Amino acid sequence: MKTFNVLVVEDELRYREELIKLLKLGSHELVGQDVELNIVCASSQEEADAALAIAPEYGFDLVILDLKYPRSGTDDDIDCHGLNWLPQLRRAQTNAAIVVMSSYGYEEFLAVVVRALREGKADEFIPKNAPWEEMRERIRWALEYAPRGTGGRLAARTASHPMRSQVAYPAAEDILRAAQCAHIRLVQVTEDLASKEGSASQRAAAAIRTELDALDLKLTSIAARLALPRAEDAKALNCGSLARDLGNLFRLQLAGRDGVVETSLEERDDLTAVTYEDDLSVALREVLQNAVLAALQGESTTPAISVTVLRQAEYVRIAVSDSGPGFPAAVIDHMFEQGNSHWPDGDSSQHAGMGLHIARRMMFSIGGDVLAENFEGHARVTLLVRDWATP
Repeated sequence: MKTFNVLVVEDELRYREELIKLLKLGSHELVGQDVELNIVCASSQEEADAALAIAPEYGFDLVILDLKYPRSGTDDDIDCHGLNWLPQLRRAQTNAAIVVMSSYGYEEFLAVVVRALREGKADEFIPKNAPWEEMRERIRWALEYAPRGTGGRLAARTASHPMRSQVAYPAAEDILRAAQCAHIRLVQVTEDLASKEGSASQRAAAAIRTELDALDLKLTSIAARLALPRAEDAKALNCGSLARDLGNLFRLQLAGRDGVVETSLEERDDLTAVTYEDDLSVALREVLQNAVLAALQGESTTPAISVTVLRQAEYVRIAVSDSGPGFPAAVIDHMFEQGNSHWPDGDSSQHAGMGLHIARRMMFSIGGDVLAENFEGHARVTLLVRDWATP
């Protein structure tokens, strides 16, 4: 059963108990059937900090935050600790939907709330005296339509651990190509044998054909299951948005060491290209996963990845750099070969030296390319995305 994690920060006991009751009774309206609701409560800043420190592995899905409460359980001085805590909460819970609540509705206070919403620290504001029907709809809106909506949170969970290399399609192509080459060579052998006199040659040629047909059938069957159908039509894609979204997902793998993925977009450039999104996404995921692993092995206490997207004539360039030690000299000349793993411990976390090979295969298939180099002591990999709308 799936778990939906909620953090409720509210100091008024009666209101908190009523809110929790409403959430549990209406959970199916918010998150659907067969979902377990796990609610963590805090009534002071100390308890809120403690709850954040032991947050679930994938973070909270929803945070309901009162804006005025005491610093500790023994403190009678109620202040706007919720507003002050919002920036820290957002940094720690990037993919949570944050709903702020308050019974204070005077103009100056609301102006602060509006600013918090506008700056993206919170996703929705609900007055405490709102009826449950209104609260439910506002919470549901925050869950579904806020920038980090349900789809983003589910995708983030998938990305919080190293992603498996997308080898299925290229591997299937390799199998088919190997089978075809073997078929051609063995057919030539059988023809040579058949052209010679003697029954032994005839029997040998027939045996080879039989074995060849069995091999061809088996390999084709395996490859056909791996090589699923793919969309053939190129479509307009904002490469900047794709790079930013994937960068945000892979940043979760660096969260344990407060790592960052910074995406720089050349806003003055047109970063939209007519291309093939599925293939490009596979290539960029491979490059980003390698960058994450490299950054974690670097000497910097804060691993970092930078992604720069800019237009260059008929191409959009997506450059990914990491704070790791760079490519070893021994692998430079064999950068895109299969099995060219350069990880110091010999473990490429399920990639086995296939990352750049897969990325280049994908980029070649959509008319682009991949460049890999050391730049200023660190690795830099650039995807060249061909814009098929450009003459």
